[in-house]
Amino acid sequence: SFSTEFIDPYIDSTIPFVEDDSFVWSWGSNRSHPDFFQFSGHPRTFFYNANTTSIETIRDPNNNTLPVIAMSAGYSACAFSLSDSTIEGFLNPNSFFESLLRQYTIGEAYLFSLPFFNWTMTLLGDPLVSISFPGAASIDDVSIDEDEMWLNSTKDLARVAAQLYKKEQEAYEIVTNVLNLNDASWALQLLNPSNIMYSAYSESNRLSSISVVTSDLFGHPLNRYGYAFGFDVKSLDDFLVLKNYKISELL
Repeated sequence: SFSTEFIDPYIDSTIPFVEDDSFVWSWGSNRSHPDFFQFSGHPRTFFYNANTTSIETIRDPNNNTLPVIAMSAGYSACAFSLSDSTIEGFLNPNSFFESLLRQYTIGEAYLFSLPFFNWTMTLLGDPLVSISFPGAASIDDVSIDEDEMWLNSTKDLARVAAQLYKKEQEAYEIVTNVLNLNDASWALQLLNPSNIMYSAYSESNRLSSISVVTSDLFGHPLNRYGYAFGFDVKSLDDFLVLKNYKISELL
């Protein structure tokens, strides 16, 4: 049988040691004593302690940091931060354990729990370990068709385009306000920098900044689905009509 011990999140709790554990998910101090991990009759599967510099001294085997003693305790996999991950960079436990309940491996669950992919976190150990929870309720997967994912991507890109358009309008408004200044000396001083800013957000720069992504995104349906839909799909318009999709005019 499995049990979970929750520590009150509203007080600073100190865990003197762990025993009979399979998972440890904690936060706080990066150091402990060598006897912190006591006997466990269960396979030690995953250890994570959320802090900012847990693995920067991993090369020192005599350093009683949690990464060193955790890996010596026999966990299949451990997650640590190489440098300050900030609180926003801590792993998400909900994503992690829901992924395990969906039969994903430790490595996949770790990736799903990362708030940022290109960050300071790392996983040490075997990423291919699979977990089975006896008696655990199964979680149904929600499947999304690939073409729906494509449509969602166009919506995300449209939001980017809208934000760039907003910046262009704000920069234009700044130039207009400078030109309308009553003080000519201030207008002359501010005109050049305001024009430089407006040029950075101009329509041509705005469109060029997303043109490559837009081109690749618009070309994907034909490259991916052209053969599947046969001669009915010869252009992006054909694909949109066939799927009854609409995309933003900003793209």
